[in-house]
Amino acid sequence: MSVLPSTDSCASTAGSGMVTTWALAGSTTAYAGTLSTDGYQVTATATWVDPLAPTTSVAGETPTANAEMALGTCVETLTTAGAVMAATVTDNGNFALCHFVYYQYMAGTVLLKAAQTGTNDWGASTYLTATQWGTAGSGLIGTSLNTATGGTAITSATWGMVLSPAAASGTNSITAGTKSWVWYQPTYATTYSSSVLRRYGGGYNNSTADQVKGYCVSGRTLAGNANLSAGIVAAATKVTLSGASALAAGAIAFGVAALAI
Repeated sequence: MSVLPSTDSCASTAGSGMVTTWALAGSTTAYAGTLSTDGYQVTATATWVDPLAPTTSVAGETPTANAEMALGTCVETLTTAGAVMAATVTDNGNFALCHFVYYQYMAGTVLLKAAQTGTNDWGASTYLTATQWGTAGSGLIGTSLNTATGGTAITSATWGMVLSPAAASGTNSITAGTKSWVWYQPTYATTYSSSVLRRYGGGYNNSTADQVKGYCVSGRTLAGNANLSAGIVAAATKVTLSGASALAAGAIAFGVAALAI
């Protein structure tokens, strides 16, 4: 599922965003871990290119050399009718889920800025409340993008998060290529609190499928204390989630298919 395809100029312009896809699949083996999941995993894959070092960033800042930056993709959850969710909604996906790469401002192969999830992590995926997301990303502030204040990080301990390429000790550069975050979906619940990761659904025969909209969040400094909305650009089209192609072993076909992306 293309959240931000290359046809969106913000996703294919250096420093503006990243071409990003989501995919979900079940395992042929029943999940045997301790997480509250039926075994479905989400894979978010972004294409990282040289963000370049122009005099002024797309977001309107003028960073100094080696300034600590964040660049990423956010995915806003809409209602089944494609409208913006009300802050009181408790039975749909998180208001937004963001994928950020953290780096130091320079041209060429850039150095990573450690994510809040670990000293060797080049990036993190976070889920946001209605307040943290705001309207079309109006809650995003540079100073909170790499902290728990700006969103709750999905970690290996909470949902089995795995980065690819793997975060390795001694590796401090971010080279061009695909960067992926893979984590387990939580089991279905009829209602969710604002502080937990929520499940995304394709709906039975896609008749009640969730809709989402991708946003490019262009490179901005982690020291910035303003929203810089000029660098937050929505995808041209909304995306309707669809059912997973495989079921986790042991799952009830109808029930799980109705809940999967």
